[in-house]
Amino acid sequence: MKFSVIVPNWNHGAFLDECLTSIKNQDYEDWEVIVYDNVSTDNSEEVVAKYLVDPRIKWIQSDIHQWTAAFSVNKAMKVVTGDAAMVLNADDYLLDKCFSTLEPYFVDPKVGLVSTGVLIYHEDGRTEIFAPQKINRGRLGDSIFNNPIYPASPFRPKLFYDVGEYDVTMTFYDWDFWVRCLIKGCGVLDWDFRLCPTPLMARRIHGSRDGAELAGDEVKLTGARRIVQKYVRAAMPVGGVKIQ
Repeated sequence: MKFSVIVPNWNHGAFLDECLTSIKNQDYEDWEVIVYDNVSTDNSEEVVAKYLVDPRIKWIQSDIHQWTAAFSVNKAMKVVTGDAAMVLNADDYLLDKCFSTLEPYFVDPKVGLVSTGVLIYHEDGRTEIFAPQKINRGRLGDSIFNNPIYPASPFRPKLFYDVGEYDVTMTFYDWDFWVRCLIKGCGVLDWDFRLCPTPLMARRIHGSRDGAELAGDEVKLTGARRIVQKYVRAAMPVGGVKIQ
């Protein structure tokens, strides 16, 4: 089984070495990396250049800077060749045995996504472990307020297109994508999901990253409200399919 790792990057050259090294050091050989750069102005291209001797690692640069990494992920997904894809931000990295731990979960072809544990590093030195406990199948409210899926969880490319690519109009585009996976992918299209509570990647929470972790309560509430407004309309149509 082949894993495709999409690394959206914008001016995170300071972290790219650790990110790419963590992939190369896995005890698993069948993978590819697509670094999709959003017109960085730092040394990102120089950092990645030394890794390009490995044909499994590719560098693609956008023609124009986009306001959200969702554009980068959607573009990169068009060139992935793996059986499962994962979005690993350039300032994050994989922990040991990530791919070899995940592979058995995908033996069943109906498994479209595996929600994994994450080791979280805060800027003040605190660490915590996110360990998903349950999958809330087809329930919009639970999917929003008790989301069991963390960024970098691997998914099958077919699931990505079944539920629709990242919505570039959403601030929390990955959150929105997971909601669609749980509501439409699991509730309507009969994909199956799995939980792997073991931490398999490390996520940094720091001042130069965008995301829900750094957003205030008001911004988070606005993000949740936008997701609800997107789906809760009359009989809650999602992609033309009514949720029962």
